[in-house]
Amino acid sequence: MFAKLETLEKRYVELDAAMADPAVLSDMEQFRKTAKARADLEPVVLAFREYRDLKAQLEEAGAKITLK
Repeated sequence: MFAKLETLEKRYVELDAAMADPAVLSDMEQFRKTAKARADLEPVVLAFREYRDLKAQLEEAGAKITLK
């Protein structure tokens, strides 16, 4: 499951970069499709990133507690 989420995050980053590409910016239809694809992925990617950050924080806090 996490491999799939990482793949979606990679695609999201690619789409984000594509939106700054002059070729995409000059083609409104391509820009619209790219923006929609990015927007569709955004909620999933943001939730995955939040999960990953919280997991890291919990692991760090657990390590600190264990050391005491």
